[in-house]
Order: sequence, then C-alpha cells, then structure tokens
Amino acid sequence: PPAAGSPSEVSLEFEPTFELRGRVIDAAGRGVATTVGTGVSFDNGAQLCADTDADGAFVIPATPLTRRWIEVVDARWRSPSHYAEDEAAEERGESPTRPLVLVAERVPERSLNRISGRVLVGGAPPTRPLLIAVDHLEAQHVPRQPWGLQRIFATNAAGEFEFATEDEWTYHLVPKRAGLGDGGWRDFVDEFVEHGDEWPCRIDFPQGAGAPPVYHLPPEAEWVSVGARSAK
Repeated sequence: PPAAGSPSEVSLEFEPTFELRGRVIDAAGRGVATTVGTGVSFDNGAQLCADTDADGAFVIPATPLTRRWIEVVDARWRSPSHYAEDEAAEERGESPTRPLVLVAERVPERSLNRISGRVLVGGAPPTRPLLIAVDHLEAQHVPRQPWGLQRIFATNAAGEFEFATEDEWTYHLVPKRAGLGDGGWRDFVDEFVEHGDEWPCRIDFPQGAGAPPVYHLPPEAEWVSVGARSAK
C-alpha cells in the first residue's frame, strides 16, 4: 500500500451510454405533454425520467445501453410498456436505430371523495391528536403486512379529520399506539395496533350523504387485546 499521505491514482470505467430519444403521441397522432421513465434497477424500481415537450418529444441522456422497458409514468396517461432498444444495436454497441414512439391513452378523471368524520376513544374525544392507518380488509393488515397500508391521516385533539381520496372500498381504521420507540431502532408501521379481519372500527370510501360519521375505537388500554381477539 502507498505510504500515508501519498497520492493514489484511481481509474473508473463506465459502461457505454447513449441518449434515448422518442415521442409520445395519442391515438390521433398528436403529441402528448407528459412524463416518461425507463428503469435502471430491477431491485428497487428506480427510473430515469424525462418530461416531453408540447409535441411529445423527449430525451433521456446517459441511458445505459441495454434492453430495457420505457413507459409513460403520469397518472393522467397510460401506455403499453415498450422496449427501448433492439438487440442488433445492443450487440454492435450502438444506439438503437428503430424509431421509438409510445402511443398513450388518456385516463378518465375520477372525482375525489371527500372523507370526514370524528374518532372517539372509549366514547370520548382522544386526549391528543391520533395518527390513523387505513388498511385493507381482505387479509391485508398493518403491521403484519405493511403492503396492505392504504393511507395514513391525523386527527386533531377532538378526533376530527378530513381528506380527499379516489379510493372506493371498506377499510379498517387502526390507531398508532403511544409511548413507543423512545430510543433505538424504530419500525414505524409496527407502532400501529396489530389486528385481524374482525377489527371493529371500519370506514367506507366514499361516504354516504348526511352528517360526518363518528367512528368508535375501544379504550386505549384495550387496543392490544381487542386487536388480538380480532385476529383469531
């Protein structure tokens, strides 16, 4: 090894890259102003993204020269995924020669459901603002299955809340327990009450007409035991 304080030479080699160019159009051939993305990792879903111009044209610079998918990543539009390169160009170490055109379809807009209400704990307003997880009924429950988490919202000190969502289903309202994670490693999702299909506090998206509903949680001292019983 070199002596302490002496300079060292480092040589880095990178795989060849190219500029990925293309255009997004609608079914009539008009350019679409949107965003496209191409994956850079199978492990974590990371993408290189670029906005199109008014004519739908885009450029993603320094794209690794390998076969990969490219697609519209804009909730307002959808398009079939498309291979960005052809195999012959990859084998020659060249940029793709095939024109890249994505045909996008407009996604119909859905109206937002405004959800509001009040959460009571043991029949009374909570003594502090509550953090509430909304999880799915069909065997997907926080914290045992964190991918079942639909959303998180906070109440005020009176237990009142309001938010907007496109979701339509019946869900569990699951409170975050207090006094956890004061030190050391914390797993945020694990701080919600473990429960099962029979958890008693449920919410419907969208809500019916009339006054905002009241949602009843058991007394806080009973959350864990009620959750355990609901999982049997």
